[in-house]
Amino acid sequence: MSAKNVESLILDNRRLVYYLLHRYYPTFSSDEDLIQCGMVGLCVAANKWDETRSSFSSYACHVILNSFKKEFNRRRKHQNQVSLDEEIDSSDGRLTLCDTIPSPSQIHDLDFENLSKGLTEKELQVLELIMLGKTQNEIAIELNHTQSYISKVYKKIKKKWRNIACTR
Repeated sequence: MSAKNVESLILDNRRLVYYLLHRYYPTFSSDEDLIQCGMVGLCVAANKWDETRSSFSSYACHVILNSFKKEFNRRRKHQNQVSLDEEIDSSDGRLTLCDTIPSPSQIHDLDFENLSKGLTEKELQVLELIMLGKTQNEIAIELNHTQSYISKVYKKIKKKWRNIACTR
């Protein structure tokens, strides 16, 4: 199928996405993310449609509805995640989680000296590499250990840090 035919299928059937969204998921009929998923499904259908097997609208309906289902499954999988742009209750008006994260200039009294005194030599090595932005896998390779071992060391560092932070 030529690109021009694919483009005309998409343009001629855009309303199908809105129809299906309103018909099967009326409470989400203005959800822009779902509309975009449906449009992607429409594009996929236009590119993969075999005119000898079915009408385009029948095939496209299945593909678009599958796109909606995939988006709902993705949302369900990530429902416990919170966006930093999510608004939180505030008497000051609109406040997001991102607004509550302190900037580096606001962070003070971090007691790295006490933390480093309580760490073993291996923990200090791991901490230094973490602070350089290396992943646990990269650290494991560099220190000739398994990633699992580095993960355990990292957890010990975090536990020691929490103990120091709680005693302040």
